[in-house]
Amino acid sequence: MDNLRGTRMKIFKDILKTLGFGLLAGFAISLGGFASLCINFGEANAIAKVLQAFIFTIGLFLICVLGFYLYTGKIGYILGAKKKFIIDLPIILVGNFAGAILFGYVFYFLIKSGNMTAVEEALSKIVGTKTANAMTAEGFGNLFIKGILCGFCVFLAVYIYANAKNVGFKYLGLILPIMAFVMCGFEHCIANVFYFSANNSWDPNAVLNVVYVTVGNSVGSIMLYGLFKLLKVEAKI
Repeated sequence: MDNLRGTRMKIFKDILKTLGFGLLAGFAISLGGFASLCINFGEANAIAKVLQAFIFTIGLFLICVLGFYLYTGKIGYILGAKKKFIIDLPIILVGNFAGAILFGYVFYFLIKSGNMTAVEEALSKIVGTKTANAMTAEGFGNLFIKGILCGFCVFLAVYIYANAKNVGFKYLGLILPIMAFVMCGFEHCIANVFYFSANNSWDPNAVLNVVYVTVGNSVGSIMLYGLFKLLKVEAKI
C-alpha cells in the first residue's frame, strides 16, 4: 500500500514539475513577445524589425539556459521516444498555453493601465494579420505552412544549442533561426496564444489559428528531426 502511494505521489510530482516547467516556458515566450512589441521606431523600419526579432529570442534563450520545457522544441524528438516523453508532451503543451495566457493577460492589464498606445497598436495589427481568413481554406493553408516553417526554425535552434560543441556557435545557432522565423512572419503557437491574450482578442478565428499552427509546428519539427535522422546529420561546430 505504501509503495502504491509512493508511486502515485511520484507521478503526481512529475506531472506538477512538467506542468510548472511548461508554464515557465510560456512566460519566457511571453516576455520575449512583449519586449519585442516595445520596440517601435515607426512603420516599415528595417532596424526596428531586426531588433524586434533579436529581442524576441530572449524567450528561447531563457528556456534553453534554464531548462524550461517548450512543446515546439521537444515535439520533434517524438520519433523513437520513450513512453514517458510522449506522455509528457501534452502536459508541456498545456503548461505552455497556460503560461502564455496568464502572462498575456498580465501584460494586457499593464498595457491598458500604462497607456502604452504604441504597443497596443502594434499588438492589434499583429493579431489582425494572424486571424484574417482563418476560417477559409486559404487561411488554413497559409497558417499551416507558416507553422511548419516555424517548426523547422525552432527545432533547428534547439538542436544546434543541444549539439554544438563551440559555445559561440551554440548561442548563435539558438538566436539566428528564431530571428529568421520572426522576420519571415512564420507562426508559433505559444507566441500566438500570448498575442491573443495580451490583446484580449480570443474568438473562433484566434482558436482556429492556434489549432492550425500547433499542428503545423508539430509537423515541421518532426519532419526536420526525421530528415536529420535519415541523413545522419550531426552538428560539426
